[in-house]
Amino acid sequence: MVSSLRKFAPRREHKERGQISSRKKLGFLEKHKDYVLRARDYNEKQRQLKRLRERASTRNPDEFYFNMERSQMQDGVHVEDRQKALPLDIQKLMDTQNVTYVKMQRDINKKKIEKLQHDLHIVGEEEEGGAEQRHTVFVDSKRMVEEFDAARHFGTTEEFVGRRHNRPTEEVLGSAEIARPSENHLKRAVA
Repeated sequence: MVSSLRKFAPRREHKERGQISSRKKLGFLEKHKDYVLRARDYNEKQRQLKRLRERASTRNPDEFYFNMERSQMQDGVHVEDRQKALPLDIQKLMDTQNVTYVKMQRDINKKKIEKLQHDLHIVGEEEEGGAEQRHTVFVDSKRMVEEFDAARHFGTTEEFVGRRHNRPTEEVLGSAEIARPSENHLKRAVA
């Protein structure tokens, strides 16, 4: 069991020395990990060049590509003719297709939002089926029922008595500042 745990134990990292100060003028001292990265990169490039040389040597000189009709050589460099602008009627058709696609995506996203909002359980609203949620408080006598003050019982103000969730107490209301929503937020909430 101990031998299997040994490989998970933290091991000491063997660090390489940095460039000594008298040789700083010679630049960065390459470490082994830097050499490995450089060697891998070099070997990968050499393999790529070898593949390209093999492909060039086994190439069929009679091979034809349609792209050869449009390409030209100018001063030893391949230059391709750019396609001319599309006709106006085709351009309009493509624009209308783009607009149609955007509208379709908007409708799909709107349906997703409606579905998520429908599935969202909003705290404080009536349950489906019409049964209103109630908070039942038990008292000892009829006289206590007549004298019952919900605001005093819950330790809050009259404005927050109707809330069934997040009902702040008078202590919290007196000690903390409550952020007032901006006019934009209020207009969006009403809309």
